[in-house]
Amino acid sequence: MKLSVAFLLLTTLCVTVQSVEPGGQTGLYDANPDHLWNRLHRALFLREDKDGIEYGYDDTVPFNRRDSEAFLAGEPYRKALALLDEFLSTHGEKLVRDPIKRAVLQHDLWAVFDTVPTLWGVRGEVRSEIEHNQRALAIRLARCIQRLALREEEIKALPDNFAQAIKSGAFAAKQDPEHPETAFLPPDLFDPKGSWVEIDTSRIVGEGEAVTAPVHVESASGRSAFQVFIRLPGGREQTLAYLNKLNLFTTPWKFQPAPLTTYKLTEPHETLAATPETNNKYFAPPERGDTLQLNPDTPQFPTGTTVALVRRMILVSDKIEPVATPLIESVQMRVYRKVPATYEDHDVDFYEIVLRRVNLFAGQAGGLHALEKNEKEPNLLNMGVGRATTEQSCYICHSASGIFSVKSYTRDLAPMLPNPQLPPETYPDAAQSAVVYWKKRQFDWGLLTGLLDH
Repeated sequence: MKLSVAFLLLTTLCVTVQSVEPGGQTGLYDANPDHLWNRLHRALFLREDKDGIEYGYDDTVPFNRRDSEAFLAGEPYRKALALLDEFLSTHGEKLVRDPIKRAVLQHDLWAVFDTVPTLWGVRGEVRSEIEHNQRALAIRLARCIQRLALREEEIKALPDNFAQAIKSGAFAAKQDPEHPETAFLPPDLFDPKGSWVEIDTSRIVGEGEAVTAPVHVESASGRSAFQVFIRLPGGREQTLAYLNKLNLFTTPWKFQPAPLTTYKLTEPHETLAATPETNNKYFAPPERGDTLQLNPDTPQFPTGTTVALVRRMILVSDKIEPVATPLIESVQMRVYRKVPATYEDHDVDFYEIVLRRVNLFAGQAGGLHALEKNEKEPNLLNMGVGRATTEQSCYICHSASGIFSVKSYTRDLAPMLPNPQLPPETYPDAAQSAVVYWKKRQFDWGLLTGLLDH
């Protein structure tokens, strides 16, 4: 009897130990940590930063180019390949029927497929061991993505996790100026008659940039659609009036002539001819700064204006088509407490609410989680900051003053936009449709569909 009790306690202890993921987390896709989906997730996404801190278990951005190099050789590559083979040979897709879990795993595997370099596909032949490994991974990832695919009607029926988050009461409805550190989630963000106005620049830009928030879309390689919203303190009426005034402003650029300076004599350059008159030297033009600058007379929005960037998940359907889902991956917001006249000054509150798989699968607040001020996430844009806080990530591109910090308007002085616009969105799902169209013209999408045709 004593032996039986001891054996039972030992068995229970073993099960308890096995049910904990690295970092103290329990199994993500199943309570059993040895479940195939859990093992595959750990192999591909769990990693350490330079300080030895473990991350990737439940970050919004599961995989970026920094991570891809580790999977192209050595033990990480062999382990990933073996698990993908196990998934395919045992029909691992049948182990989990929950459409939400299938959607998330497919989306994460798609990130690996798009991110692992695929130079072999461009060259048309395998020229090195690394390229061989890239090809082997891509083939297996493509097949797993196909196996996990949902029908389009199933994708459209996935839960509206934003609405779930609002209903849960886990987030304040608006910013509390007395407690600016507390994140909020506006209930009427997607209400077409609410106080927020979606802006759609997908129809007014040149070829190759026909999406809203193109830098974000390209960083996610079209696996997510991005929507931009703006709200002035006076609500929808004031916001629309401001956008109309801004869009009618015909001189957003200010011409700044280059200074008159003397041409300099420099040493000859192999591509520039020197003459005897200049003692075998040539005249170099003076250095010129930007001749176009943002006009300080451009209509500014008032203090208290908020700009939001929403990231929405896209999946691959069983028909091998990209389809936008109801699932929100993140909501970033900037509240302008001050709108100075100078470019360099800024006074902005940054917020980010992100998707957490654990909470999504558990049905908690739609899976959405408000990042703390000092909480770091892997950076989607991969702009040299690695894991960063929301403010660190956003400040890189959005440090200018007021409307000039809204890249949907300035586009970094893009020459194809002599009169930039922030037009209100005029038809539903415009941003999602534009990204789907954009994605289908990318090399990585052609590679995916090409692999699945063979």
